[in-house]
Amino acid sequence: MTFSESQDAWDGVVGLRGETVLSDDWSLSYYGDVGGGQSDFTGQVLVSANYSYRQVKFSFGYRHL
Repeated sequence: MTFSESQDAWDGVVGLRGETVLSDDWSLSYYGDVGGGQSDFTGQVLVSANYSYRQVKFSFGYRHL
């Protein structure tokens, strides 16, 4: 698909984001979205385990695009 300065491209994206607290120190985060329209279909999913130590939050996760 090629574009010139006078063309518009419209796409929509919908997503979900949340966090589940397991304890004072541990939580699980998740995020996902899908989108498309005049451009190609896109999507991503992210899941992570989070550990809080004092004022610092460490995240260990997986992301698929």
